[in-house]
Amino acid sequence: MNTITHSTLMTLGIIWAAGWTALTVVAWSLHTKPLRKHAGWGVLLMIISIACGLRLMAITADGPMLSDDLWRYVHDGYTLAGGNSPYQLAPNERENTTMPWAKHINHGHLVTIYQPTSQWLFAGLWLAGDKLQQVTGASTTWTHAMVFRLGFILFDLLIISLLIVILKGHDRSVWWTTLYAWHPMPILEIGSSGHQDVIGMMWLLLCMVLLNKDTDTLRKQHACHSKWIWSRLIRAGMAGAAFALACGVKPIVAPLMLPMAWQLRRQPLAMICAVTTATISLVLLYLPFGLMDGGLDRLLETVQIFAHHWRFNGSLHRLAEMLSGSKTAADITAGLLLVGLLALWLRYDLNTWRIAGLYFLWAVLLSNTAHPWYLLWALVFIPINFQPATWILSLTIGWSYVALWDRETYLIPTWIHLAQYLPVYITICWTMMTSSLQKGLQPKSIGCTSGPD
Repeated sequence: MNTITHSTLMTLGIIWAAGWTALTVVAWSLHTKPLRKHAGWGVLLMIISIACGLRLMAITADGPMLSDDLWRYVHDGYTLAGGNSPYQLAPNERENTTMPWAKHINHGHLVTIYQPTSQWLFAGLWLAGDKLQQVTGASTTWTHAMVFRLGFILFDLLIISLLIVILKGHDRSVWWTTLYAWHPMPILEIGSSGHQDVIGMMWLLLCMVLLNKDTDTLRKQHACHSKWIWSRLIRAGMAGAAFALACGVKPIVAPLMLPMAWQLRRQPLAMICAVTTATISLVLLYLPFGLMDGGLDRLLETVQIFAHHWRFNGSLHRLAEMLSGSKTAADITAGLLLVGLLALWLRYDLNTWRIAGLYFLWAVLLSNTAHPWYLLWALVFIPINFQPATWILSLTIGWSYVALWDRETYLIPTWIHLAQYLPVYITICWTMMTSSLQKGLQPKSIGCTSGPD
């Protein structure tokens, strides 16, 4: 990770706050006086072009400043592209530890925690960077850092394109897309720091697009009912594969199979098709690594270490651990509460877009570790179903970067920790109260804010 000064951190904080404030005005305008729903190609091109330009500016400004995870991705890609499993040996255990990025890898005594979907992409990006480095003769470290971040930006632009498709399909203004496309968080966390979460976010969003395609429209398009059935089954199969690829980036996605299965409850053939392709895809993702030297044992070991020993910026999990005196009890409580919330949202018959956004918000609130980029999974659903608590946290969670002021302790002052989360929980309570007062009123748009948090 590049050295970051206090003044640089403050400057990034001001830029983050200014961008967030400007987009808050946009969100309020869209909520009170919606802009034209059917925007022309010029508007769409402008939204994507500005989003792309901001991300490219973040890349060219400097190397990763807020995180050093990118160097682990580069090392994993180098390892897998060389025919070795990244789960076999930790970076510090390999003979060739003189690669220029090796000194930047965090927790070099542990094997990687990143899952197979990411690993295959890392290998592909490494090979692309290697070819580029041979042609240009540029620095190996600079070239691979650039190629990896460019690859992640492409996934992010696909996400923005999918959001536009979703909004247009629901007859909503595409300007809602700017709440993600122009938000400082994805610009810094993906464009600058190069976090790999964007891979799974894209596959999950694609899965949900495939599952939520308007079946009535399909019925009109196909005169033959059998053709419509086959079309539905093909889409369900593709959605299952996309869901598996998302799980293969972060397994935290897996519980979302409950609302998706509920959505397909009246279509048993489609459900069987989706489950089958998801299962086969997961096997194809993990099996090659299981058959390589070292298998998956050390991956599971790193996951266990992360789950049991790593803590940073938690909120409800931290409180549960203080009350119970046991991290294991806090983990169980958090898991049960998250599943219980899923069941509650299904009981309220919320749509899958809204459930996914709420699920990832609460996953952050209940986690023992809550880095800012974890919230990207919830933020990507903001243009579809605006959640005030997620929006507020997308500003305040960035304050946790004050931990970089002292890298040896990497701690957040208590007052900043409270300032991060108190507005979020107050907003959740307010949303629940207003929702109960408006019980029975169903929102007409996917961009609304009412509903149980």
